[in-house]
Amino acid sequence: MTDPQTDLLYAPHGEPGRFFNPWAPFDNRFVDLLRWQLTKDKGYDKSAPPQIPVVANDGGYLKDRGQPDSVTWVGHSAFAVQDGGEVFLTDPHFGARALLPKRKSPPGIPLEAVPPEAFAVLSHNHYDHLDDWSVRHLPAIQWFVPLGLAGWFRERGRQAVELDWWQSVRHGRWTLTCLPAQHWSNRFGMQRNSTLWCSWLLDSGDRRYYFAGDSGYYHGFQELGRRFAPIDVAFLPIGAYEPRWFMRSQHTDPEEAYRAFLDLGARTMIPMHWGCFDLTDEPVDLPPKVLEKVLERAGADRGRVRTMAVGERWMLQPAPGPAEHAAKSELHAEQTLDEFLAHLFQQRLEQRERFFLVLDQRIALAIRPQSDPTLQMIELVQMIPPVLIERVQAGMASGSYRHGPLAHGEVCLRSFGRRMRSLIPECNDPVPPAAGWSRVAARS
Repeated sequence: MTDPQTDLLYAPHGEPGRFFNPWAPFDNRFVDLLRWQLTKDKGYDKSAPPQIPVVANDGGYLKDRGQPDSVTWVGHSAFAVQDGGEVFLTDPHFGARALLPKRKSPPGIPLEAVPPEAFAVLSHNHYDHLDDWSVRHLPAIQWFVPLGLAGWFRERGRQAVELDWWQSVRHGRWTLTCLPAQHWSNRFGMQRNSTLWCSWLLDSGDRRYYFAGDSGYYHGFQELGRRFAPIDVAFLPIGAYEPRWFMRSQHTDPEEAYRAFLDLGARTMIPMHWGCFDLTDEPVDLPPKVLEKVLERAGADRGRVRTMAVGERWMLQPAPGPAEHAAKSELHAEQTLDEFLAHLFQQRLEQRERFFLVLDQRIALAIRPQSDPTLQMIELVQMIPPVLIERVQAGMASGSYRHGPLAHGEVCLRSFGRRMRSLIPECNDPVPPAAGWSRVAARS
């Protein structure tokens, strides 16, 4: 049985001239914007200059194809990723303004450092992501954009391929997939929501990068994790989130961004969309401080969340071979399960279906599909970390869980697809308490 909310991720979502989010149409009105702008007490003191870490970087290595793989933060949502000697950019913005707001930090590398054979992905047409000056002054690189924007680039003499959600295109060894995001679009000369917005999955064959662009938190992150695991690096926005009553549907806050990271099952999160443009009520340097508190409360593995300085270059580990990749996948599965359960426990999420849905997807995403489903199930059960069982037992002993099968020690791992149904019967009957996992079940 399919989930209606998941089905909406694949539903028709408009056409050039009129796009929308099928699961949550964007309904902020002009009167809401006025209410926000006319509110006198914003709740934050911005009198002190923001403290934004900046590292000097000439970016000269980007034109050297022999350089090791790395990620460089240009600022805001712009990254320069060097992988296998090739370079791609995300929402490249080197300009001095985002229409009106001025930059609070300089670009992390000079625009001239970008090699002419690079390519770029764009998430949407808002001024802090699509910068006319940058497009005109960058080399004539290849652009990949959501529906409705290719013409804008061609008017400026630039090559652009536009894609709809769930469409993919090959670019050399890369597979680029345009994916949903919960956002909207608007720009002078373009009607509101007349061009599409998106996120991107960039797969080199050795690594997978997820670039979220702009998005509110939504169930789509779980589905993207299910479809594209394992994701090596997830670029996720943590800033421009206040006031929540107005921004929640369009921008994740730090806690929601971390939750999205766990939903995706990615190995590394790189926070973005902070420290550059003052767009909303909170100070531009506040989001990483809030994220640090979120990670502390969740007991997160700090090594998996990489908060970068502007201009910082993070060296990626060499892409693993098949055997090393499998070993790392198992370790990553344990880390993700333990970390995600700690997060759920801290939030006291006691709803059975929510708990099972997210937990099952985290486990299902931890390994790639194998040719033999029986072996896959055996490998999966072996990967369940003892600390996870201990946390469940501790939760029951402390009374943290008062509903559902956790109350008598049963943990069902569901949603493993139709091909598992013939192997493992669905578990609906109660079982007595047991130390550890009592039963594994499959459900489409």
